[in-house]
Amino acid sequence: MADSAPTSRTSSEFPFVVDGHSYTSTLTALNGKSFASVDSYSDFLTTTFSGEVPRTKVRTARPSPVWKYMHKLDVPQVNRRKKMCEYVCTVCVDDGATAWEDSLIAMFGNQSSNGATHLRSRHKDLSLLEKRHPVSGRPPSKKPAKRQSVPSPSLSSSTVDDDDSSTSSKPPASTSTIPTTKKRKTTTSTTTKKHTVKHTVISSQATTETVAIYTISTECPALDEADLLATLVHPIAPTTFMDDYYQKKALAVHAPASRFDQLVQEGLDGLDVKKLLAATSSEELQAWVQVRPATHDDNGDDNGDDNGDNGDANGDGNGDNGDDNGDNGDDNGDNGDDNGDSPKIESVKVESAEAAAILHAAGHSLYFRSSPELSATLIPALAKDLGMGFTATSVHGETQGEIELFCAKQGHVTDWHFDFMENFTVQVAGTKTWKLQPGNVAYPVRGCTPHYKTQEVVEQQLKVHRLADPSFQYHPTFDNVSEVTLSPGSVLYFPAGMWHRVECTEDSISMNLSMFPTPHADVVVDALRQVLLQSDKWRRGVSYQTPADARAYMADLLVDLKAQIGKLSAADILPERLLLRGRGGGNAGDEDESDEEEKVPSHVLQLDDPFLLQDSAIDFEPTTLVTLNPLANLMHHADIPSIHHNTGFSPDDLVYILNVGFGHSSYMSSLRLEFQCSTLQASLIDVILEAQTQATQFSLQTLLALSKELEESPKKKSEMRELQVVLHFLTHAGFLTVVHDNVKAP
Repeated sequence: MADSAPTSRTSSEFPFVVDGHSYTSTLTALNGKSFASVDSYSDFLTTTFSGEVPRTKVRTARPSPVWKYMHKLDVPQVNRRKKMCEYVCTVCVDDGATAWEDSLIAMFGNQSSNGATHLRSRHKDLSLLEKRHPVSGRPPSKKPAKRQSVPSPSLSSSTVDDDDSSTSSKPPASTSTIPTTKKRKTTTSTTTKKHTVKHTVISSQATTETVAIYTISTECPALDEADLLATLVHPIAPTTFMDDYYQKKALAVHAPASRFDQLVQEGLDGLDVKKLLAATSSEELQAWVQVRPATHDDNGDDNGDDNGDNGDANGDGNGDNGDDNGDNGDDNGDNGDDNGDSPKIESVKVESAEAAAILHAAGHSLYFRSSPELSATLIPALAKDLGMGFTATSVHGETQGEIELFCAKQGHVTDWHFDFMENFTVQVAGTKTWKLQPGNVAYPVRGCTPHYKTQEVVEQQLKVHRLADPSFQYHPTFDNVSEVTLSPGSVLYFPAGMWHRVECTEDSISMNLSMFPTPHADVVVDALRQVLLQSDKWRRGVSYQTPADARAYMADLLVDLKAQIGKLSAADILPERLLLRGRGGGNAGDEDESDEEEKVPSHVLQLDDPFLLQDSAIDFEPTTLVTLNPLANLMHHADIPSIHHNTGFSPDDLVYILNVGFGHSSYMSSLRLEFQCSTLQASLIDVILEAQTQATQFSLQTLLALSKELEESPKKKSEMRELQVVLHFLTHAGFLTVVHDNVKAP
């Protein structure tokens, strides 16, 4: 369902039609007009509204992470893709460097999905919930169709944002923001004030080997995405939590239910199950339906079916948003006590939100994901606080975490199992009793779900866990069990691999934030694969006549493996920009079916920007030795035929594309950047590309000596700055790796 039209318009809106679609304008010149095509409408605009483009008189009055960055135009415009656009992105307008045509957004039916895509693609570092001041003045006049580059204020480790700092700051500390959930494919949010807590009184504290339990009798800070971990684990300091609890031990905090008032009302639709179901991002809804008690012939199996893809982390740490489609948190799966005497609940797929609501009203329990807006707000914030860094997203751009909602009825039981995710459970209604026991597999890559009856799942999980512990058994030992009951206001953190059993002692609603960790093994294996694929012998397909032939060839490869590993350094695998900025910058995939018209132009960093050249934080000693990163590839944009990739630049423009870390089986890059440089900087890049066949290590000093053109040309201070900046950027972004700052070139 589309959002209602914006309110608080101060002037009448006049209808007109373009290519059969209805639009409105605040200017009478368009009243009642009908245009057969977008082109004819565009011609009308050119002759009727010359000069500057009229902007909206009133900002769109929707308190949302998307709408507050959009102005509705007085005169809808036509973008370069010949689409009608009724809105303009104020962030692009404010930066003063983005072409007007690139600021236009098409959001038909008042739905914000295209605006959200634009903000997340073009303004990755923007806090979508920050307050912005109204834009003064008119948007810039229409500019030539040629795309303009976006300058980067700095490339130093301390300031590496591409966007202006005014658009990437956090919200004020006095403001807490939780998006309001609406029905599917809509986006709204609201901003409320944060609770002020003068002093926290801890009325009780209990600690076992398994879990620490704190009870707070005073008011707590509301959940705040700007400081999410701190507000989740309050009164424990985030640093204490990371040192003493994260990936080690469970933590339960009981506090007044008022701490979640804002979350409940604005992020969880006042706990209206029908509204929550309408807003879910789940493609499939799950319900647990009571069935007959199991007989002895059932062998005590309690979970009706596996109901899923039995997935893990897809072998690459990118996660499958679930483990066995029933291992995400606290309510998926078995009910009963494995003796065949208790009522069983079978997990079944539900085709619609309406059917799920009926089942819930009839006494059955539900499991589904939260709204995409709530997940997009809280999961990235928590990933940042937990130090997930570049692994907060996969190489495909997928968020490595999700929010699940459990609407469970009294008596619902999830029997003993453990997850591969790091879990934070927020109790918002009813009570739920957890039994916890430490696991014996640290950092598991799969969950363990004894209540599943498919043998394939059991065997797969068992063999994987016995990699870490050859004596691993498919059930807890029950020798060190702790118990904690959650009530509204409670938060429970429990690490991956911790055995747990959950029983709803009342009708219950809880929210689970599940974070998918990426094993270091996946990062290293992807890097090693990329290095190995540079060798003919490693790319050769398997082909043998006898077992002896196969083993002889493999023995030769293993001898070579040590040498291949020696080509890599930690800085090669983890460039500074990747660690600081994550996997941003976009990826050029091989999806033939992708909609080319919907692609948003990526940022192009401008390395000859005057502000960049004057930044004293950017420094590169002429004698610093560097080497080429074997995991990086640099190409001129004209190397890609424009029929396949239209960058918007002419072939002679000095625009380059850098890809780093693409050894993943999909060949997606961990880091992809486009940048434009000066003629002098491009000459140095050419020398570097030629030098890779002449030397394994070089410096700015030796590079100048390799080029007669550069060596003989007089070097002004400004020219040396250009060369230092491009070398600093190439090392920061991972094309070059510093051997050692103190090692001087001969």
